[in-house]
Amino acid sequence: MDNFNPIQAGTLEVNRAKLYYEIHGQGEPLVMIQGCGGNITMWESQIELLSKHFQLIVFDNRGTGRSQVTPGDYTIQMLAQDTASLIGQLRIEKAHILGWSMGGMIAQELAIARPDLVDKLIISASASRFPESSIFLWKGFLDLLRHQQYESLSRWHMSLCFSANFFNNAEVVAATLNGLMNLPYPVTAEGLTSQTAALFGYDSQGQLQNIQAPTLVLGAQEDGFFSVNIVRETAAEINNAEVQILPGSHLYYIEYPVEFSQAVTAFLKKGVAE
Repeated sequence: MDNFNPIQAGTLEVNRAKLYYEIHGQGEPLVMIQGCGGNITMWESQIELLSKHFQLIVFDNRGTGRSQVTPGDYTIQMLAQDTASLIGQLRIEKAHILGWSMGGMIAQELAIARPDLVDKLIISASASRFPESSIFLWKGFLDLLRHQQYESLSRWHMSLCFSANFFNNAEVVAATLNGLMNLPYPVTAEGLTSQTAALFGYDSQGQLQNIQAPTLVLGAQEDGFFSVNIVRETAAEINNAEVQILPGSHLYYIEYPVEFSQAVTAFLKKGVAE
């Protein structure tokens, strides 16, 4: 995978935390923000596809991957400040912003607090707040991690993040389960607990109309955390936001990588002369 080799990578200190980042491809800058417990490796398929069209800036949020696990509870505002500082240190004046799940909350907070940094905004499988039913589920996920029940945790995670059709291919299911149980940079209980505080504590309802950037809100038909109704309600709060529902569940950008990258590229390239 030629485009998976970063043209730049390293660690930068932002807001008293060391963040690992990579830059892939050429073109207009697109900052991609992962969700709670996620890291750069989860973007692999999208890096391959989207780096053909954009300069991708991907990074591990504090608390996960190769970034520093700083102590204490995090907030979405803190993580948005981290993102803004990273963009500034990389000398990027303005970028498209794509956030998935908790990353979608970070992306919307960045668009509200620092509109000068945001060109176009994509909120993916996310909403203005984490639904109560999803909080209930996520507490079980965190409990399994704390008790080192890795196989149960992986099976639980897959059941909520992949579509019913995904489980018809036993070979792919087995390979995915094995991959989840042998992650190169597994999240720690400390890091996930700190990020979970941010996920549970955020609520931007009443503020989304302040988003000035052209916005696409993406959702998945079978998402186990953010239902189609919640995604549509979020889009309705943002002035002139577009909404698109794709096949798959919460990890639809992994299960349906081509459909996801096509939706992202079409939106970001709209109105741009080739």
